[in-house]
Amino acid sequence: MNKPIPWSSDEIEILTKYCLSHKTLQELLELFPNRTIPSIKHQIKKLNLTKSRNYWTAEEIQLLKDNYSAAESFEDLLKLFPGRTYRAIKRKATIYKLSRKNYWTKKEIKILKQYYPSDINSEDLLKLLPGRSHEAIIFYAYKLKLKRPEVWLEDDINRLKQYYPADITNEELLKLFPGKTYSSLVHKASRLGIRRAKRKPAPKEIKNRRWTEDELDLVKKFYYSMTREELLRLLPNRTESGLKQLIRKLGFPRKPIEGNPYTKCPPWTDREIKTLIKYYDNKPNEELQQLIPGRSLSAINMRAYLLGIKRGRFTWASKGWCRPWKEEELEILKANLDKTATEVRLLLPYKTIGGIQKKVKSIFGVSIKKK
Repeated sequence: MNKPIPWSSDEIEILTKYCLSHKTLQELLELFPNRTIPSIKHQIKKLNLTKSRNYWTAEEIQLLKDNYSAAESFEDLLKLFPGRTYRAIKRKATIYKLSRKNYWTKKEIKILKQYYPSDINSEDLLKLLPGRSHEAIIFYAYKLKLKRPEVWLEDDINRLKQYYPADITNEELLKLFPGKTYSSLVHKASRLGIRRAKRKPAPKEIKNRRWTEDELDLVKKFYYSMTREELLRLLPNRTESGLKQLIRKLGFPRKPIEGNPYTKCPPWTDREIKTLIKYYDNKPNEELQQLIPGRSLSAINMRAYLLGIKRGRFTWASKGWCRPWKEEELEILKANLDKTATEVRLLLPYKTIGGIQKKVKSIFGVSIKKK
């Protein structure tokens, strides 16, 4: 391994001189071609030049106060403070509570008026206006009443002529035109004189037909356990809009949406309440959730609280949760000290292997193997 080359007195003098003049690391690296950036950083720290490089002089602070809000762009500010970065200037301005009125320069407005109404790409427009975001450009163009042209290629127009009059849904039509809204398709079709295909009317024998008792029973039974598409398969000659009207008429609460706690859940049935009253006190949480499918643990506990049902101290916890040990469980443990913890766990399904090993060690003073 090569030994580090010591810094000469000439190198230290050059480093001290240019550090005080706020040179960046890349600029310092050009002055010392045989040195690396970590080596330069280490020497700067060793010579205690870090504070000198980061220190703002009184003249610089006054210059910042005089020019921060008046400068047309940040590029002009960077020229006034050589060796200072954008973040350093911004941070120092925040300390002194200085703010910039982000005025658009005459040059920027001219570029915006020239290129915004043209067919230029958004990314190219951002390159022409550095320092401006996409949202800022759109907002200022709106203030100037500038509009972007809607670009329709010949292939798009031919596709619109082919599929707009076809008997397809709006969702399928939008998939054929990525980046276009349905309103833009309608406006373009209107200019081209294209009309949307009329939907086929429902047959007379199923139009405005009353819901039978069997159909109503199917809806009431499977509404919360099936998706709307699955339910419609059980109801031939019924449309989705017809099913929606029936659900609204029956006053069913909305189906709970996964991940959204603000949607209403279906009401508790008599069977669920009877199961809860019967098993809440003597079943652990996991078994209770299996007996009442579709209900979360918090929903079960809340319903039990509203019904005034309470649990004993040995049934509150689910599998593997620090539940107090029963006398029967300790007897099983005592009778099987010659077995491994994995084998004992088969006899104690609500205890973990680690819990069994700790209990044996604390009560009987012996250790049992895991396997």
